[in-house]
Amino acid sequence: MAVSSNSPPSKTDVSKSVPRMRAHEAARRNRADEPHDFDALLGPFYDTESVAELLEIPAGVVRSKATLRELLMLRTEDGFTVFPAFQFIPDGGAVPGLKTVLQAFEDVPFNEWTRAIWLVAKNPDLASKTPISWLAEGNPVQAVVVCIRRDILRWRR
Repeated sequence: MAVSSNSPPSKTDVSKSVPRMRAHEAARRNRADEPHDFDALLGPFYDTESVAELLEIPAGVVRSKATLRELLMLRTEDGFTVFPAFQFIPDGGAVPGLKTVLQAFEDVPFNEWTRAIWLVAKNPDLASKTPISWLAEGNPVQAVVVCIRRDILRWRR
């Protein structure tokens, strides 16, 4: 299945309906269609219910956290909501500093998929680490915010 990597993947591209986060990878392995380019770059993904289970909060609170840019929520081209797993730490919380970083993107004229890609791209100003790995290792959040501001200025030119 040929899918343009310039558009968000559809629900089928990302995953089948996944009621439990433990079933997520099994569902992805059992798909009959080919994955979208974003699957390899940004996946695996959780659905809203899986994030609610992971964080031990109601699904409505998960959606509110995404609206407040405390969590990174992506919409597929057919409207399915997914959350990249890279934003969560093993004990079930969000990566420290993620909220600050997501809110620093507030005035950026790019969609959430572009923001997600930025978070997983190696950055020379962060010792060639990705911003999300920089944060996960407990490094200063402000260094990532400085990179965002610098890139915003460059993008607006």
